[in-house]
Amino acid sequence: KIATFFGTGILSKVSPTEAMTRDITDTRAIPAWMDGFFEKKDPIYKFGVVALFRNGRSFLFSSLCLIAAVVPVFAALSLECSHKNIIAELSNKRIHFDAEIFFDRKQDGEILQLLEETGLVTDCEFAEYVTGELSFGEKKELVKLNLIDPATQKVTIYDEKGRPMHIPPEGIVLDAYTAEKLGAGLGDTVDLAGKDFKVTAFSFQNLNLTQYASRFGKDQDLPGKYVIRCRMKKEDQNRLLEVLSGLDGYSYTIFPDVQLAGVRRDFSMFSLSIYLLLGFSVVMGITVLYNTTLTNLFSQRKELAVLRTLGFRIGVLRRSWLPQTGGMLFAALLAGIPLGMVFSKWTQYLMTTEHFVYASKFKWWQFALTVLLSVFTALISHTAAFDKMKTWNIAEMTKDKE
Repeated sequence: KIATFFGTGILSKVSPTEAMTRDITDTRAIPAWMDGFFEKKDPIYKFGVVALFRNGRSFLFSSLCLIAAVVPVFAALSLECSHKNIIAELSNKRIHFDAEIFFDRKQDGEILQLLEETGLVTDCEFAEYVTGELSFGEKKELVKLNLIDPATQKVTIYDEKGRPMHIPPEGIVLDAYTAEKLGAGLGDTVDLAGKDFKVTAFSFQNLNLTQYASRFGKDQDLPGKYVIRCRMKKEDQNRLLEVLSGLDGYSYTIFPDVQLAGVRRDFSMFSLSIYLLLGFSVVMGITVLYNTTLTNLFSQRKELAVLRTLGFRIGVLRRSWLPQTGGMLFAALLAGIPLGMVFSKWTQYLMTTEHFVYASKFKWWQFALTVLLSVFTALISHTAAFDKMKTWNIAEMTKDKE
């Protein structure tokens, strides 16, 4: 905020002090070509419009201050959207099983029958994980390949438009982030563990970046971990672990609900920082705009004091200043939202890791909430500044000649 406050002086070729307190004679009236727009307007409304043009640099400075509040608000909402997408991928958006049981060697149908006979699990299904270097040309990425049944109901992957997609019988489905890093496109051939895969589709995901392929394809014999996914009740988790501990080749078990709880706990401070950033941006926006609006009013204190003496209520004068506040708000949103989109993409890129991709499409509610918070900021500062007029000594402000 401080950098913006002084930086605007450089942009407008005027210092903040000069912009707010320069002589009132060094001002401009409404340009002649705009007279027609305001000719039939109420005089008190025209007074507010004239005030806007008479202090154009102050208007620019105030707009830049509000832009400085809009940008972090939009960026914080974008990060919250990415956060929600990551959490959703650990719940029923992508995962539709309650336990993932890992084995060191391949199992047959007898293990499924044995597990279901315990009464602890139902609807079991085989899958496989292969971890290795995926290469395309000279570029390499360490990836996790999930070999699954193309008709599976246990995992849902999504295309660019957010629609569920099927696993093709041949080839590999790369997540978009990994494909971008490798520079691989549709139809290209990539190498994993010495075997070639043709890229047949891209998936879009934010968590635990995974590549997908059919376990019934020609390359299903890749070495890796063998997995059984199944449904079960949460209260039976400990009993299941006791049963599994006696099975030959058993490695470990992952419960998605436990994993989700851990991610929520890890993200708790992250969520708090987002809300603190939102609150800080709004409070600082109100503070800066309140002071700049108050300074603008004080620079025209004699005219306002005369109008108060003539019987104009503060509410009427407040409405006369709406062209300034509305114009400033419109300019700030027009510039602040696009800048916020660019800033959001940059911050998401910096925060992306090999496990989490902070990237999401902008949602309509981000734009709506940004507009609402900006309107709230402008109106609160506008109203508070005019309420300060109640403390003015009108006699002192009108007794000198001007």
